[in-house]
Amino acid sequence: MDYSDIDVLFANNIEEAKRLINLYDEKGYIFISYTQSMYYRNSIDLYPNNYDTHHVIGQEYDKVMIMMDKNFRYDKERRIQGKEHPNPDLLFYKLLYQAISRAREKLCVLIVENYKLFSDILNIKFDMLSRYQYKGNNTNITLSVKKLNRLTKSIKDKLSEVHDNYSLTISETVDMINDELMGAELKKKVIRNGIKLLKIIQNELVSEEICELISKYCDYVEETTRTANTELCLLGD
Repeated sequence: MDYSDIDVLFANNIEEAKRLINLYDEKGYIFISYTQSMYYRNSIDLYPNNYDTHHVIGQEYDKVMIMMDKNFRYDKERRIQGKEHPNPDLLFYKLLYQAISRAREKLCVLIVENYKLFSDILNIKFDMLSRYQYKGNNTNITLSVKKLNRLTKSIKDKLSEVHDNYSLTISETVDMINDELMGAELKKKVIRNGIKLLKIIQNELVSEEICELISKYCDYVEETTRTANTELCLLGD
């Protein structure tokens, strides 16, 4: 998927948003809602929840539609931030990543009652189109979100076999690297430091299986970020 396959829409209110969701449903888009809390209410509860971020784990769809409202904002470094989810075990920005990464070919981002966010996302889309898409003779390295997810999941599935201190550090470091790769401005120094930390921990681990999984993850990340002049393009699969 390249950025020209991403639609960014704005709705002034929830009713208008629901009409747009129905319109895109007719176009074959799957609307993925955020996992709700069983005990506390939030604006995310007002949208269709036939497909939520919990139940779509491991699934892929050709066309995906997601909603972002006042639960989201960008910080000064153009990184997505989320309010506290009503379920303290969930984080909005991770649910967003889960929903977006289900899209195989096309994605629609519907912004509701948050014009500042709408403006920020449009600016980032145009910046991405000009900065990261394939151009003429430039070298193009494609980051597959699906492959990154698979490598990440393979590591996290084995963390129960690792000492608690190492397990937490590995998990947080992989999440940090993934956030950098998905960010609007690629900071290679942060990624390099993360890879170095993973390799240091790797030398302390007993399990050969998880060492091999970490090596595969590091090799893939380094492959996509090795050349300074590389144009980075995200793919859904």
